[in-house]
Amino acid sequence: MGWREITMAAVSDITFKMDVVYGDGKASWDNVKAMQPVTFCYKDDEGKSVRRGFIAQDLEKIDPQYIKRLNGGVDEDGNLKETLTLDTNPLLMDALVVLKILIDKDDERKRAIELIRSELDAVRRNLQPD
Repeated sequence: MGWREITMAAVSDITFKMDVVYGDGKASWDNVKAMQPVTFCYKDDEGKSVRRGFIAQDLEKIDPQYIKRLNGGVDEDGNLKETLTLDTNPLLMDALVVLKILIDKDDERKRAIELIRSELDAVRRNLQPD
């Protein structure tokens, strides 16, 4: 069975991959930073519920892997229409990479704060009269 037969779920098994390169996540970071969140209402929503999200055409400019093209029916002239939808797997992967980067940065800052606190404690001890 190849990866194409089991893509109902994201395939992450190393045995299906080649040319694996571990990276620093900068591309994911840059992509997420470039995303512009929007609020919107669906045209056919009678209740006009305000929703949050992204525009597929905007995300496609950032990374074409973020979208899927679906058959959107036929227009008035009989031409096939295409509908863009978000591919949540690449979006989730980039979000997880950015989360990992933020966790690592937070850990680094915590270590720096602890070092500064211990140095400050040492200075305070030296300033106290005996």
